[in-house]
Amino acid sequence: RKKARPQPASRFVVATTLKLRSKDADAVALVQGSAMRLRSHFDASTVFRAASDDEDARSCVPEEVRESLGWIVKDLRDDWRGCVLVASTFGSLVGKQQQEEDAVDFSEPRDADVASEEARLVIRAIERLGLDSCWEWRPMLDGPKMMEVLGMEKPGKELGLAMRRAAGWQYRFPDGTEEELVKWIKADQGQQQQ
Repeated sequence: RKKARPQPASRFVVATTLKLRSKDADAVALVQGSAMRLRSHFDASTVFRAASDDEDARSCVPEEVRESLGWIVKDLRDDWRGCVLVASTFGSLVGKQQQEEDAVDFSEPRDADVASEEARLVIRAIERLGLDSCWEWRPMLDGPKMMEVLGMEKPGKELGLAMRRAAGWQYRFPDGTEEELVKWIKADQGQQQQ
């Protein structure tokens, strides 16, 4: 018999103790987990520069951070702004970069004004990066086009991985073109074959 997958404590509390819908319990668990992931992506100077109208947000934030933020926003969909607010109550989102597994210190309550201002800056930074509605984006290349670019005859696991890498590229370069993506895919494919 298969062992059940462990569930987050927050999901258990919301579903069992508070007797809310399973959908609500799943949403709480997703927001909580994503809030912890968000804490690992920002240092103070990056957020302040990315949120500022005086700077080009994309030049302030490393590509891999833009991609990670895109995946977080995609996972959360419309709830991503709320997740940023929740994350700011766990502790500073900005300052030294946190590790996902860093402990959250609840011994000192966070000042609500500080937490909300910090959340506002992070939300502004994500909006300026162009990732605020990335879950609605259509892939630049659909499956058949991707297969053509990769020279594949039939779909398979490799196609799914390529589609995921292409989505990650779109989060890194929201204003990128299909032509740029195809060029990147071909270069990436060449690197993987070496």
